[in-house]
Amino acid sequence: MIEIDIQITSDGVPVLFHDGTLDSKTNGSGKIQNMKWDQVKTISYDSDPTQKICSLQDVVGLIKGYKSRSILQLDKCDAAELAVINGTGMLRGIEGQVVAKGTSFNPPSIVGSMGIKWMPILPSSNVGKMTSKKAVDDVVSKVKPG
Repeated sequence: MIEIDIQITSDGVPVLFHDGTLDSKTNGSGKIQNMKWDQVKTISYDSDPTQKICSLQDVVGLIKGYKSRSILQLDKCDAAELAVINGTGMLRGIEGQVVAKGTSFNPPSIVGSMGIKWMPILPSSNVGKMTSKKAVDDVVSKVKPG
């Protein structure tokens, strides 16, 4: 499984980046959501200036090109992000290899129409409290299909 965090540029390009801003790990600053793809793709990582931020399309192309059976987990990917990704059509042909991970226990309706799987992000209110079977069962009971 390949887990990647998704953010969408201001011109609708899904990119891979974890942090809320570019400031602490790159030579860029600000939020990806406020920048266009042409700007984002030139940003380098401080740890290795030869490495740039890549688009989701780049990763999907690798998976399709190598006919990989890897599972692609799209983290931080709720209905709005999924709508953008779905609009590109880039996941066609690998739908069965994609799991979206978002903040709702119930999958957004677009998950079904995309033919992908859904996994909820554990709410922060539960972090550190999963210390008994009852606590785990309580969370699992909220997840649909369960």
